[in-house]
Amino acid sequence: MARPKKEESLRKGKQISIRFSEAEYAKITELTKKQNTTVTDYLRDHSVHGKVQTTFQIIADLEEVKKAARELNGILVNLQQISKYYNTGGTYSQAMQHAIRGATNSVLTMLAVLKKMAGERIGNFKTSVQ
Repeated sequence: MARPKKEESLRKGKQISIRFSEAEYAKITELTKKQNTTVTDYLRDHSVHGKVQTTFQIIADLEEVKKAARELNGILVNLQQISKYYNTGGTYSQAMQHAIRGATNSVLTMLAVLKKMAGERIGNFKTSVQ
């Protein structure tokens, strides 16, 4: 008696060929032994359900980063001037103050991210906003 045919949705008809170094293959086989599974099942499970880690090398153009930092600092100065206007007798609005604080925090966050991306080579991004 012949084996019953699988449903179309359960068939595995596609094949992928991949090469590994000796060290990579040894690591994979070690992991499959620990999990008591086959290499094929391990790779299928991790490729479909696993987390793929990628590494990118980002090369920053320091002049562009400095230019972006200067522009963000300029925005902060403008926000400070608007805030000063409202604090020294301008028409007070809680909504406007909230919006200014939110915008200031957003710009400060962008500066922090920019500094982190650029590393220590970029210099000092101190601002007087508190």
